[in-house]
Formats: sequence, C-alpha cells, structure tokens
Amino acid sequence: MLMLRVLNYALLAGVCAALFYAAQQYRGALAESHAEAIDVSVPVRSGQSINPTLKSVPPLASYLTDLTRRDLFEAPWEKQNEVVETPPDDFPGAKSVMEFTQSVRLVGIIQDENPKAVVEDLINRETLFVSLGDEIKGATLSEIFGEKVIFRIGDEVIEMYP
Repeated sequence: MLMLRVLNYALLAGVCAALFYAAQQYRGALAESHAEAIDVSVPVRSGQSINPTLKSVPPLASYLTDLTRRDLFEAPWEKQNEVVETPPDDFPGAKSVMEFTQSVRLVGIIQDENPKAVVEDLINRETLFVSLGDEIKGATLSEIFGEKVIFRIGDEVIEMYP
C-alpha cells in the first residue's frame, strides 16, 4: 500500500514537471514570435513605400447626431422609399390632400359607443384620438367603418386604412 502511494506521488510529480516544461516551451515560442518585426508598408508604383497610419476615432458626438436622425425602431430593410408625387395642376385641392396624406397616418380604429380613429401625426410625432366631426390638419373626420375611415377636405374624400 505504501509502495502504491509513493508511486502515485512520483507519477504526479512527473506530470507536474511535464506541464511546467511545456509551459516554458510555449512561453519561449511566444517571446520569439513577438520579437519579429512585421512590415506593414504598402508598395507604390513609384517604388517608394507608404506606412499606413490609423485614422483618429471620431468623437462620440458625431455618432449621437447620426443616432438622433434615424428611427431606432425601424429596420433599414423595412424602410419604405418615400416617393413624393406631384399632383396634377388641374385637380383642385390636390396639394392639400397630398399634404394631408403625407403628414397623417391611420394607426387603428376604436369601435365602441363613441367610435374613434387613432391617427399618428407624422410631423409632430403625436398620436391623436379623433372622433366624428373632429378636424385634423384641415380635414374633417366624416365616417368611421370597421376597416376604414373617411376624411373630407372641402369636396374631396380621403379614405384611409390602418
């Protein structure tokens, strides 16, 4: 039994010595690899070489201005390309209808005793609850259905869907 215990200690000492030797060899290999200089110059046609330098990192304020310009909750691939159509000149009230549809979006419809249209004002970034007869951006809410609402600007009718 004593012999087995001594053999275990000897084996453990041998494993420790082997690990120590391997660590020394690894450390020596790392020191040799870091000692070599690496040439990062770029040859140019004239025969001279250019040593590239790192550009300075822009300040945090430049990133913050970019972040405040875009909607963080809209993925870039979901962003719809905004196509601004110019209304024909012979259509009376076309500019006011176009301005209304570009500045207001119907988000939802509330159907209860007093039905309301949930409208988002895209310019002021507000959500409004509009009842029948209320006016928003020059248009009056005239009818509310389950799937659409109808606004009127003068004689023009604008149907909006959520």
